[in-house]
Amino acid sequence: MHPDDASGAGVTDGAVATLTSDTGSVEVVVEVTDTVMPGVICLPHGWAPASGQTWSQDATAGTNSNVLTPSSGMDPLSGTAVLNAVPVRISR
Repeated sequence: MHPDDASGAGVTDGAVATLTSDTGSVEVVVEVTDTVMPGVICLPHGWAPASGQTWSQDATAGTNSNVLTPSSGMDPLSGTAVLNAVPVRISR
């Protein structure tokens, strides 16, 4: 997340925070970087490796960011499930 957003949310690089959408919440490790636009949280789709792990056969040990996406609705351009631009809130 962008440094300005991290500062506003009271989170720091490497801290564990909670991302919450209208459909669920997940815990994530914050990475603060100015390579992400202000107002944007960048999070991989699907399963992510647990903190400190690399991808493996047990890659389902990490956070399932899909719980943040709505269970209904389709992207009008691609006709696939909504996976991008999901509004979230971040908290310590």
